[in-house]
Amino acid sequence: MKFSLYLCITCFILFSTSCRKNNQRGINSQNKTTDYIEAIPTTKSALEGDTMLYNALYPTGICIVDTFLLIAQHKDKNLIHVYSLNDTTFLGCFLNKGGGPNEVAIWSNFTQVWKENDGCKILIQSYPTFIAILNLEQSLKEGKAVFDSRDSYETGSNHDIMLSSNIAYRINNDTILFNRAPQRIKDCNNYNIFGTLYDIKQKKEIKSFQYTNLPSSNYFLLYSGRTALHPKQTKICFAGSFLNIISITDLKTGELLQIFPDGEKTNIDKIVSQMEDQSYYQDCLATDDRIILLSNKGQSNTSLFEEKYKSYLEIYDWNGKHHHSLIIPESIYYIALDSRKGHIYAILEDGGVKRYNINSFL
Repeated sequence: MKFSLYLCITCFILFSTSCRKNNQRGINSQNKTTDYIEAIPTTKSALEGDTMLYNALYPTGICIVDTFLLIAQHKDKNLIHVYSLNDTTFLGCFLNKGGGPNEVAIWSNFTQVWKENDGCKILIQSYPTFIAILNLEQSLKEGKAVFDSRDSYETGSNHDIMLSSNIAYRINNDTILFNRAPQRIKDCNNYNIFGTLYDIKQKKEIKSFQYTNLPSSNYFLLYSGRTALHPKQTKICFAGSFLNIISITDLKTGELLQIFPDGEKTNIDKIVSQMEDQSYYQDCLATDDRIILLSNKGQSNTSLFEEKYKSYLEIYDWNGKHHHSLIIPESIYYIALDSRKGHIYAILEDGGVKRYNINSFL
């Protein structure tokens, strides 16, 4: 649990930073919202996994790009450890914490990876100073973080938007999508998480749109959750940490689809009274056709160490249709997908790594 506790503290710091002197009050308008209210089927398929021999101490995140498996280790000097996906060989590590040009101040975790003709790329957001594109192969070759590009966010409007954000995604060479944290925006009275498209060269906002459209509450953590960007950067999925809600936002039109798997709309007052003892979605992955969610199904947080505790994979498409519920008879914190073989790699509560074959469900 130590590695998970460390990351939770880091995330809490990012989420609970007091409101900044920022003249933005959050999103001003929201395009069409559609609510899809239908209880998901109770039929589930159980999965058995294979234990993988990765020598990772207190892993705090996991990611896959091409034939590389990346594990985040926030308690190590080098934050990113790289292994071969083919034979589990350790290939190297890099990305140090610090104030140097190729070091990060606060790095939350993996948010976006992709492959280009000249190699694999990792988006690195060092809060609150810069966003960079890391060259994976070159970093392994040199034994240190090597950035193809690095954009500073230390002054002016750049700094303002970085301070009020917790996650960034690269849309193209000119545009970044920021997940905004409303509690960091002065005089913001709407805690629904929203995204802002930002023009890097012009240093100005393009447009914003909400990821949820829920009744207001003063409990801002209620609206927290995981997000995953469509590989073609056309939509983004949000899955609530304390609310059983999934949403899909179209980045072009701003239209929002909200999915309520319980078969009824969220009762905010009821959820607030139960927040300390239950949680829902812990991780979120995206493919061209599917959304894969790691869910606790609202199980009590106090049951994490009980043998009966289970994790679930919920699989949706980008139109909001539910396809499968998969049971994993273990407590899981993070997941990554090897899309070539349809394998899920998961970090367990004890820090181990297991692999599950879900190819037939994709």
